[in-house]
Amino acid sequence: MSQQKRYNICTLAETPRVPEHCIEYAYIKLWNEEKKTKFNKDSKEDMTWVYEKAKKRAETYGIQGVTYMLTMGVIKNIIPAVATTNAIIAASCVNEAIKCGTGISAHLDNEMIYNGQTGIYGNTYQFDTSPNCYVCKTKSIEMQLNANLKLEEFIQMLKLPPYNLKNPSITSSLASLYLTGPKSIEQELKPNLQLTFKYL
Repeated sequence: MSQQKRYNICTLAETPRVPEHCIEYAYIKLWNEEKKTKFNKDSKEDMTWVYEKAKKRAETYGIQGVTYMLTMGVIKNIIPAVATTNAIIAASCVNEAIKCGTGISAHLDNEMIYNGQTGIYGNTYQFDTSPNCYVCKTKSIEMQLNANLKLEEFIQMLKLPPYNLKNPSITSSLASLYLTGPKSIEQELKPNLQLTFKYL
């Protein structure tokens, strides 16, 4: 896997020649000078700020090609890897076909982990669902609840043993009663938490 490209700060500041120079300048220099906060690579607002500053700088130097996607790629060090990924998948398929055809080795059952920096890991055991898992199993669970129990209290019950759910959402056959995300929907359904089952 290729290493992240770095540019000399003097090139970024004095003689930018490619869109990446403008993006790096906005990200490294302008952000620290103007914002003076920690840059959040997952924040659309932060990324847009860098993109707009880089685009403005590129226009000043007559450089074309600064896009939002390129800005994300430079800052997050996203490497286009479609061809590489396809080659790895194709090679893995051929490898498994040879194993199945010749019987020279145990074949993969249902998973393979590829990590470009450290290697490939393949287990020969099969992952399966636990018959006691309340999330995976399809068998329904019957519960008798007091009609005066609030939805919020019911959710707290689900977080305790034997269920141990971390952040459950509640829906019925008629409507969504409470969803933990996205935030806008959660806020909209939050009043339902105070309703009892009598009124749900």
